[in-house]
Amino acid sequence: MVPIKSINANYGINVPTNRNEITPELLEKLTKHIHLAKNYAIVALLNKVKLWDLAASSGVVNAKGGGKDVVSSVIVLLAKANGELPGKIGDKVCIARTDLELGLHINGISAISVEGFRNYIASDDALCKSVVSRTAFADTEYIYLLEFKIIGFNSIKAIIDTEANSVNDDPFVILKDAR
Repeated sequence: MVPIKSINANYGINVPTNRNEITPELLEKLTKHIHLAKNYAIVALLNKVKLWDLAASSGVVNAKGGGKDVVSSVIVLLAKANGELPGKIGDKVCIARTDLELGLHINGISAISVEGFRNYIASDDALCKSVVSRTAFADTEYIYLLEFKIIGFNSIKAIIDTEANSVNDDPFVILKDAR
């Protein structure tokens, strides 16, 4: 994680720079105060974005005042469930994009939401400019931000065990010790 501190805020933010920093324990901690109806789940949308792109979209650099779309890749993870599901917290969820769009967005769970983090960067002109000019965090290309949605169990098409070693199961992979 990389710590980011704005002079205009009374707190800093530890921002994940590796997908493995988003653990099941972290997801459980972030969702522990949310009580779900039966057969509903909370999924975490793990957005992998370039720190520079996010800072450039914050409005300090963008002459139109921000709002520029930031391209990201998204992994959907199971964060909480109320009922029987075949997976565990932190496993990948297979869900149609339309079902995600129809899901109920949950605001205010974490400081590392896309909009929350963008606003944090935008609140400090010097911080934003140092990120954009790459004088700060020059060795940090990608960061991971979290969004959360509530969805019904019927929207989940499959759950992929994140602990499964797919390399050993893939018949197209040649392992180094195989002759």
